[in-house]
Amino acid sequence: MKRFILIFISLILALNGNANAENITINCDLKKFFSKKNYVSKKIQIPLSQVDATYKNKEFIILDFDKKKVISASAFIWPDDYKEIVFSDEYVVFKGFGPETKSYFYKDSVLNRYTGELRSVTQPSKSVAESRPEDAGYESEQIYQCVKTEKKF
Repeated sequence: MKRFILIFISLILALNGNANAENITINCDLKKFFSKKNYVSKKIQIPLSQVDATYKNKEFIILDFDKKKVISASAFIWPDDYKEIVFSDEYVVFKGFGPETKSYFYKDSVLNRYTGELRSVTQPSKSVAESRPEDAGYESEQIYQCVKTEKKF
């Protein structure tokens, strides 16, 4: 009987723990934007006033740290853009498909869980670099400042 009670209490505690688990919403604002036109050009910081408005939208990510997955996100960090998302105590690493991707570009992003900084690097795929040599070596890097957000209602 005691064993049954212990198992029952353990089950209740486990279920209660999962019921209390919440998704974490993170809002991000563009802080810096860097661009490199090709292999021979240097990476330069573009003033935010000159960055296309689509990059300056307030972005969000909803993460489930228990299940280690992205629940939802705005387009800047869409889960389909990544082949793997790795959660650690310090970082959430979004690993892109790399140069062999079938897409025009590929992205790699890293969210620092302590500073809230999210770095996202975009580069052309190998097929684009081969078919359009003028785009080979292109790279853009966006640095966002992210904060955990509480529900408003």
